[in-house]
Amino acid sequence: MQDFRTVYGYSDTFFGGGQSNIISKKMGARINFDTQLWSSNNSQAEVIYGRRFTER
Repeated sequence: MQDFRTVYGYSDTFFGGGQSNIISKKMGARINFDTQLWSSNNSQAEVIYGRRFTER
């Protein structure tokens, strides 16, 4: 389980300015995959992707 608190920065371009807060709790798991497309002396390429399973 993870607890998050995200604070967004101050901006005077919004009415009233100030900071926004988001508080959330999440439970779950994530599977990550890393696929190498090619690798040479001069360059390499890979794709990183995953699937998240969460319950809020």
